[in-house]
Amino acid sequence: MENFEGKITKKERYSGYLVCNECNGYYELQKGESLEDFESCECGGSLSFKKKNSMII
Repeated sequence: MENFEGKITKKERYSGYLVCNECNGYYELQKGESLEDFESCECGGSLSFKKKNSMII
């Protein structure tokens, strides 16, 4: 859980995406969810948090 893009504030806790460092898959966090709720991607890759406004899809 080391690859944070800055610190996650309470307001941002559910306003971002988890991005896999292996397959580049992503998941939009839902209200109440945070990076700590997820261990890894389905492919086994590690996850990084990206703020909503920093995502380029």
